[in-house]
Amino acid sequence: PADIRAELETVIGQSYGSLGHYAEAERHDSIALALVQQLDGPASTAAVMGLSTLGQLYLQSGDLDHADTVFHRAYDLQRARTSRPDSLLAALTENLGSLAHYRGNNKESERYHREALTLRRKIFGNDNDMVAYGVNDVAVTLGEQGKFDEAEPLHREAVQILRHNHPTDPPPELAGVLNGLATALDLEGKSLAADSAYQETLALRRKLLGPEHPDYAFTLMNYAGFLFDQKRYNEAAADSRE
Repeated sequence: PADIRAELETVIGQSYGSLGHYAEAERHDSIALALVQQLDGPASTAAVMGLSTLGQLYLQSGDLDHADTVFHRAYDLQRARTSRPDSLLAALTENLGSLAHYRGNNKESERYHREALTLRRKIFGNDNDMVAYGVNDVAVTLGEQGKFDEAEPLHREAVQILRHNHPTDPPPELAGVLNGLATALDLEGKSLAADSAYQETLALRRKLLGPEHPDYAFTLMNYAGFLFDQKRYNEAAADSRE
């Protein structure tokens, strides 16, 4: 059946994409998209999701012009399909924010991520994990513009939501949010608070990922650099050797 084939083509496309075989991935994703457009219509939810998948592949491969075309097409279709906030529209808006980031347009990226966050707050309220991730996305775009004083409270809000929702079983994403908070605090000159956030990030990533994971090593390198800047050379050297 065509619907089963469309699902298989999508899975195969994702597999090729994860391996960096983008031409093969594009072929399978395009076949899947054509099938769902035939089955459900070119403006259906499945077709919009297929466009999003294809756009993400283009973004991953660095083909920003095709990503732009496909992301905007998906966004426009979904905006025309619904008058109420929904999760798919929020995700498509985030796609446009990511695209703007890849193009180096941080103000446009901030605008789209704020739009997506507004949608997520309307859908989920203020205490959902998806809202925390959206808040953090806005914070990241502010940091990329050097607005660390504006980014800090948003990083803190995201941390607070995730801690509240997962008091005994923190998700890996919390470590990423904490790392962003540590960086913002460091660049604001708030050394004591930055030190605490870096150490919490390291402890969490070591617990969840293990000491051999690249994300742990990346945070350790950042912390060693922070210690060096603080003239804590012996501690920095010890972390660098770990």
